[in-house]
Amino acid sequence: MLAYAKRIIFLGEEAAARFQEAEVASELRIGLAETIAVNTLRAALGKIRRAMPTLQLSVTIDHGSGIAQRWADGALDIAIATCSAFSADPLEVWDVDLHWVCAIDATIDVARPLDLIVYAEPCAWRRTMFEKLMDAELEFRIALTSHNAAAMTAAVENGLGLALLTRESINPRTMRVVSSMFKGASPTVKYGLYTNSKRSYATDRVIDLLRQSILSLSDRAAATV
Repeated sequence: MLAYAKRIIFLGEEAAARFQEAEVASELRIGLAETIAVNTLRAALGKIRRAMPTLQLSVTIDHGSGIAQRWADGALDIAIATCSAFSADPLEVWDVDLHWVCAIDATIDVARPLDLIVYAEPCAWRRTMFEKLMDAELEFRIALTSHNAAAMTAAVENGLGLALLTRESINPRTMRVVSSMFKGASPTVKYGLYTNSKRSYATDRVIDLLRQSILSLSDRAAATV
């Protein structure tokens, strides 16, 4: 009986491994908001590739509304973007702190209209920026608009204006934080991780890897919904 039992256990483990391998070899469609797919989440995709080499990744990077639309159309298995763009409930939600930044040698004069570097509409960051400036009764004008995060940071570094950026996007050698010049706390934007209730083994593994990066993006701990 012991020999039969050992064979049954071995066959069970082999079957489980085969099923897991088959799931990992499947395709997983991921959508990321361009505003946060800069450094941390891009590195997370590299971790996923190394940890699950047989998994076929299909990654879409777009503005939040574009990701939300693809999610609504059933074109994504996992999505990370601003909660305001979605009608669905997220698996996890967290606040991303935004910081006012300018070129390291720039002079900010709040007595004059401020030059702003903003993401193109639709963008929750852009609306948050305008609201904070109006609350502070500061005049401003848009100096540069872009959908591209690299173009935004380059514009800041070259002194074209003021922007809101995440902590991970700030290069202390070329930029400086000027949040203390504005009234109130640093603005935050709420982001969520969206996925289907019925998830595969591969999806759960990817979510665990993305979750680690999500926590590093936020200055606060993520909250499970």
